[in-house]
Amino acid sequence: MPIYDFICTDCQHQFSVRISYAEKKNLVCPECKSTNLKEDYSGYGTSLSFKSTKTSNVHRPFT
Repeated sequence: MPIYDFICTDCQHQFSVRISYAEKKNLVCPECKSTNLKEDYSGYGTSLSFKSTKTSNVHRPFT
């Protein structure tokens, strides 16, 4: 199941939950129990990091 990030529009509490897509409609804020939630996409993909351990010849001039 994916992890979703939410912000409560009533109390501004930010939280993450691991739920199915179908369960998102039944979600409530764990702080104030409001159902006025906004999905937070601001951090989408920021934790991905790709590093190469090999040296590439791409930047070497032709000889």
